[in-house]
Amino acid sequence: MKIEIFRFGRCEVRVHCRQVALDGHDQSIEPLPFDLLVFLIRNRDHVVSKDQLIDQIWINRYVTDGVIATAIQKVRRAIGDHGTPPSFIVTSYRRGYRFVAEVEEIAEHDGACHDLMAGHTDLMATVHSQKWVNRLDGTLEKSLGNRHEITGLLHALMLADH
Repeated sequence: MKIEIFRFGRCEVRVHCRQVALDGHDQSIEPLPFDLLVFLIRNRDHVVSKDQLIDQIWINRYVTDGVIATAIQKVRRAIGDHGTPPSFIVTSYRRGYRFVAEVEEIAEHDGACHDLMAGHTDLMATVHSQKWVNRLDGTLEKSLGNRHEITGLLHALMLADH
């Protein structure tokens, strides 16, 4: 399987791993802002309207301009885009947002996420134990259509292990 990686500035975004690294250090980023970042990078050839963001990221839920602005702010924080004007994500007044940095796209094979799990070998052993597998199976059946719930469950598993 090929894994999509985007590099720009001092950042690297590993889509399959849901990982953002700034200067080689993993950044904390919530699932929705991560999805927003990837969507903006993939659509960097044009301004992405707020309506497009609502349709694709918030999936037609009611959101205010403030919710979108807060998510953009979280993305900018994760990628170190603190300048004035911003270096990576530009706001187009009353139109939307555009990712403007030059991006290097890389396709790697399965091993690309190794760094993400390197410090969590004990977590993998726990997840593979029968107790956690049964719990995970039941929860995944209930929330199969909601990737945010699945990501939250995996995060909870990591926290429970430590």
